[in-house]
Amino acid sequence: MDTNMSRLKRVPPATLRSVLRSCAIHKDASTEAIARSCGAGETTVAKALLVLSELGLVSGDPSGWACVRPNLNRSSNDAAADAAIRDALLAYRPFESICEGLILGETFKESVRHAAVAVGIDARGEANLSLLKQWGIEFGILTDSEPVTLDSDLLGAVEALAAMPVASVSSSAEARLYVSTVLGRDAFDELDEVDRGLLARAVTECDSDSPASVEASGQALEDYLREVCGANGLAQEAAKLNGAGQLGALLRQHNLIHPHHLKLIDSASTLRNAKAHKKDKQTVTPWTITSIGARTAFGTAILAIKSIHDRISNGRQIL
Repeated sequence: MDTNMSRLKRVPPATLRSVLRSCAIHKDASTEAIARSCGAGETTVAKALLVLSELGLVSGDPSGWACVRPNLNRSSNDAAADAAIRDALLAYRPFESICEGLILGETFKESVRHAAVAVGIDARGEANLSLLKQWGIEFGILTDSEPVTLDSDLLGAVEALAAMPVASVSSSAEARLYVSTVLGRDAFDELDEVDRGLLARAVTECDSDSPASVEASGQALEDYLREVCGANGLAQEAAKLNGAGQLGALLRQHNLIHPHHLKLIDSASTLRNAKAHKKDKQTVTPWTITSIGARTAFGTAILAIKSIHDRISNGRQIL
């Protein structure tokens, strides 16, 4: 998602909720029609639509808007709309980066400063982060007290994940925060939105759909290695290669990664390949992917990404 902080406007949470529900009820309704549906001023509704669009909850223009969350419809109540906005805020990269800082023990002001730099927000955009603070409080993500911290339930969920890695969770937002915590802010920022989502999916599906979890971990690792190749002038060579194993071999050939990294990559690739083939070539029998296999695939992928990032960026050797 491209970030455009100028689309964040000061809008009451109740208006955001009402406008989102109207978009779910009235497909392709104009701004004027949504305003009539909500019983609110058209100017205020137009601002709310910009905010909801920036958060990835609606799409369109003044002539027609649509809710892009399939789980919201005419029968959805206020609680469902609040939950959708809450999840969207947690997945919104500037706000997510602030939450990462709070988990690391930073003050809210410190988290805002680091988040602004991490996601490339200028001074003008940074001022808009105060709006995110208020919405975070209103939608139960942040505490309404000083010092401002993460809501205790959310913080507890992330801490529980850290204590028992890769446990199944119902919220992708919690999974994303967990991934950012174990991976580290710098390495997490280096990933694009697709790969952040893949790693979060690997966490949430490790028990419910272990093969899909293994595939998500493997794809995120492959994508990351391809990005590393491109950042180091190897894009042309990498374009001819398939899979994390081949990309890892190319990086090792140019001494960008350590042999231990290549072994980690090969381990993750083994799990992904076993999942991909319906029947093993030697035994002509398919592999059954267990939740332990999925957890191992995720842990191996996340460790490889973190370790390679630290070697290239900081010259450190960590496993």
